[in-house]
Amino acid sequence: MLVKFLSHGKGSARAAVEYLVGERDAAGHEREGVEVLRGNPDMVAAVADSLGFERKYTSAVIAWAPDDRPTDEQIEAVLDEFEKTAWAGLEPDRYAWTAVLHRERGGGVHAHILAAQCDLQTGRSLNIAPPGWRKTYAPLRDTFNHEHSWSRPDDPSRARAHRPGHVAYIEASKLRAGLEHEADPRTLIRDYLVQRVEHGAVKGRADVVSALEDVGLDVPRQGQNYITARDPDSGKRWRLKGELYERDFEPKRLDLPAEEPAGGRPEGDRGDGHARAQAAWRELKRRQKRRAAFHRGRYGGGDRADARVADEGLDPAARGRHEPLPQVLPETHVVVNMQLRSLDGWTPAD
Repeated sequence: MLVKFLSHGKGSARAAVEYLVGERDAAGHEREGVEVLRGNPDMVAAVADSLGFERKYTSAVIAWAPDDRPTDEQIEAVLDEFEKTAWAGLEPDRYAWTAVLHRERGGGVHAHILAAQCDLQTGRSLNIAPPGWRKTYAPLRDTFNHEHSWSRPDDPSRARAHRPGHVAYIEASKLRAGLEHEADPRTLIRDYLVQRVEHGAVKGRADVVSALEDVGLDVPRQGQNYITARDPDSGKRWRLKGELYERDFEPKRLDLPAEEPAGGRPEGDRGDGHARAQAAWRELKRRQKRRAAFHRGRYGGGDRADARVADEGLDPAARGRHEPLPQVLPETHVVVNMQLRSLDGWTPAD
């Protein structure tokens, strides 16, 4: 599993939401499944687009490799801890976010996160992914990866000259959405195709061409040892050379990582996965507590910091067993009234 914040957030939140909940991806292919797991996407878009900040929303992706096969309960648990980390110490009525699950052909699954970059009570900007965010969210990732033996981007046994498959999986989602990416397009395309090879979806040139078309690229030319890919929207072309693009390509030619030991558990996790999960869990609770203190200092007001860290030091399997604290009735916040009154069926709290 991988947690990654994306670089965009200045454009239309409404357009982003329409893509997230759409039945088809940017290439026009029907998605295997779309499900809203958290929040109201329309409300989040309305709040974000009403903000006067340069960056109106924050976007992230939580992705599982096809061989992770997370259950619905496991996905919900990850989202629970993501929320507790991102908005530690704040009541739910002070932030607006949504999580939309996409299921992919081949068994992959990823959850898109979109959050309005604002504290609804004070109206101040609230960035859940400030500089150094990886140190905060890495323990969340590590807790669940070690607990469930999911694919780990930090696993040395998976390292190679190319990025891990589930990283390329994230980039494939960005390609489908027509988003800007930091990597060189040729590197991005290769990483995406290598991921497809690793999971058995690409076995020859015809599959390479099909995979490129799946993300909305055209293949106008095919040579003996190259393929030309074209973005139909921008008209940009890339001549792709290498073993992946040869006419007689075979997967065995690629330098792929060695197969995992029997049982599917990464080598580094055998025998001590549970201990590593516990250590990551303790670090996660420490990070959440620190973040709650920061939020109290910056935004003030009541908080639920004690509830956020009530599980500190517990085994991950014991998470959620404590009794929930009573919910406090939300106040009538002027900021919320101004930003949400246009939504159908919404009325301010008394």
